[in-house]
Amino acid sequence: MQCDVTSYTSQLYLFRTAISLFGKIDIVVANAGISIPRDPFAFSSIPGNGDEGDAEIEKEFPTAEIDVNLKGCLFTSRIGLFYLRKNKPTSAKSKDDIRAGERAEGGDFAGDVGGDLILVSSIAGFKESTGLATYTASKHGVLGLLRGVRIQAGREGVRVNAVCPWMTSEFMFLFRVCLRDFYICLSVVRWEE
Repeated sequence: MQCDVTSYTSQLYLFRTAISLFGKIDIVVANAGISIPRDPFAFSSIPGNGDEGDAEIEKEFPTAEIDVNLKGCLFTSRIGLFYLRKNKPTSAKSKDDIRAGERAEGGDFAGDVGGDLILVSSIAGFKESTGLATYTASKHGVLGLLRGVRIQAGREGVRVNAVCPWMTSEFMFLFRVCLRDFYICLSVVRWEE
């Protein structure tokens, strides 16, 4: 099923379809994201006393990263929290009695009652990243959203967390995969002996 994360209506349709097919939603992951490596703060000519560079500043820069990475995450979170809050408690303790991070009688944690909302941010959300100003701002906004909804959602039995991946050197990644495969082969050879 296709979903345009920048469209509230499209996301609402996705969630309603999931509810009609499965009856409830236990986990919501706001995972859509894009990176457009161009810096809206870099200009091909440095404006001096004249009018060099004026044409560039007249043109509005694209905000697709903000639309997908932050606006889409806001829509997913709002709709997702709405449906997660509807889930019934799994223990004798009510949703209102379970606070973020507290263990309820019967072993439930906040999140075990309503479910989980997982936001995908990035290390760029709190690390300075040259040339990625729009991407960094969008992922920093995701962490702001986490801080803005986490406590209240926890009080309502929904756990909210963020995952912050980062780039990997292609060479190091390939080296680790080869090394892993080498150890797997060694294990198989030793096992067969």
